[in-house]
Amino acid sequence: MNSFANLILPLAVKGSFSYLIPEGLKSRVQVGSRVLVQFGKSRFYTAIVHKVHTDEPIGELKEIEDVLDDENFVTASQLQLWEWIAAYYMCTLGEVYLAAVPSIFRLSSETILEANEGDLSNLRESELMLYERIQSSKKLKLKELQKEVKRSSLNEILSKLMQYGLVEDAELIREKASRKVEIMLGPGPKLSPNLDLDETFSRAPAQKKALESFMEAGEDLGKSSFLKKAKVGPSVLKRLLEDGYLTQYEQQFDLFQFKDEPEELKELNVEQTAAYSTILDSWKDKDCCLLQGVTSSGKTEVYFKLIQRALESEGQSLYLVPEIALSSQMIHRIELHFGAELAVFHSKLKAKERAEAWRKCGSGEAKVILGARSSVFLPFKKLSLIIVDEE
Repeated sequence: MNSFANLILPLAVKGSFSYLIPEGLKSRVQVGSRVLVQFGKSRFYTAIVHKVHTDEPIGELKEIEDVLDDENFVTASQLQLWEWIAAYYMCTLGEVYLAAVPSIFRLSSETILEANEGDLSNLRESELMLYERIQSSKKLKLKELQKEVKRSSLNEILSKLMQYGLVEDAELIREKASRKVEIMLGPGPKLSPNLDLDETFSRAPAQKKALESFMEAGEDLGKSSFLKKAKVGPSVLKRLLEDGYLTQYEQQFDLFQFKDEPEELKELNVEQTAAYSTILDSWKDKDCCLLQGVTSSGKTEVYFKLIQRALESEGQSLYLVPEIALSSQMIHRIELHFGAELAVFHSKLKAKERAEAWRKCGSGEAKVILGARSSVFLPFKKLSLIIVDEE
């Protein structure tokens, strides 16, 4: 039996569009997935699956080209919010999609690709060929590559090249590519504490020098840091890897680096304690309440106490402030208490930083989200508290 998907396209057009789900993709296409589809004769877009069904539509349908995520990119509650916004503001779901999802997650055939200089030694043959094809053109449209390379393979290879920073375009990076990826070097099976470097490398002084630098560090090193520290070329490293003295692997790093050991919250004073207790009592009857106080009256400490309470129940907190109030001082103040559990989301962030915040929120890694109003579109895993400050 054929299966079909109603899709939301990032276009200001009414309704959703039906596509046939290929047999090989049936297990991966779910409500909320991002999929790559052709729309019209030659344009390709990243669409969101709105509904999956077996009711065959009238007319000939195009097939879904590829599924871009292993898990749902948009949650069911997010889609409900999109539907409410579309109805309330009398706009299309496509327009809500455009407003809600960072452009970095929307692949289209008008995407322009550019090649950057970098280390090519770790590329597979298919990756190197594609890199050289992009490098040969100053600016290359994605739709031109789609005529030359199988689309599913193309998307995978481009994502890899972007992880290495060799190809650049904000709108093509997948969710997993939003994090910084670095090649790390560790000890290989032949590198033991008892290894006699003088004897082993009597005829290879550069390799000896490189291993001495690595062993002095006492920890795994990034590839670029190692080459700079050891003052050797890539050919020396390549030989050490081939001979088993060193090994390499990929490691992802967060774009946001917050404190791992946050400070404890201050004790509330009498007035703050009374306000905190009143808020908890009011929640027994209503889902929201108003905390009124003049500037510098200590409202923020009450907010922090409520956030801490949500954290204790494994819930996420959304702290909404006006864009103009998102100063580095405010971010630092919240970081002091919530550290690595914090994510920041607003329009002035770089595309990759917005994608990182989206990923951390959706995975539940970020428990406290500080952001402007656009943060309501984030894919919260377990949202327990919303604080709207100074609105």
